[in-house]
Amino acid sequence: SLDITLVAITVAITVSLTLLLDRTVLGQQIRAVRGNREMALAVGVNVRRIYLLVFAIATLIAGVAALFDGMKFAVTPDMGNQPIFYGFVVAFVAGVTRSPVRVALVGVLIGVVERLSTLWLSESTSALTVFGLLFLFLTMTSAPAGIRQLSGALSREPRVGAPGRARGHA
Repeated sequence: SLDITLVAITVAITVSLTLLLDRTVLGQQIRAVRGNREMALAVGVNVRRIYLLVFAIATLIAGVAALFDGMKFAVTPDMGNQPIFYGFVVAFVAGVTRSPVRVALVGVLIGVVERLSTLWLSESTSALTVFGLLFLFLTMTSAPAGIRQLSGALSREPRVGAPGRARGHA
């Protein structure tokens, strides 16, 4: 079946990328450029070559994904909009500097959320649900102190003599 083949190829690509990044000199160079471009350049890494190779690898993976998408669904001019959106959501949530395994797991999680929202709500609101979860994630990670203060203020009992309340009245 096409779905089993797709899962097998996805696992193979994820394992291959993990091995490439963790066990090869090229992977060390990619991590070095990702971590500090100037320092990688200073120690002799050809940064332009690394950028081109990473772009080529990403393009190859996108091509494989598009091939399977085209085999499974009707091909239309705007068929790439939703996968691009979900790709950005996965990149934000998983973190672009994380391992391919984490990115794959977050991608599966986003896919499950999208499918469940399609079942429970409607197909037209599934992207909105994923966007809402992205917004929630970004809010929680970018302003955790402010959210903790807000949640503490909402759950706190009003003080005796607080403005707007008469003394001695409950």
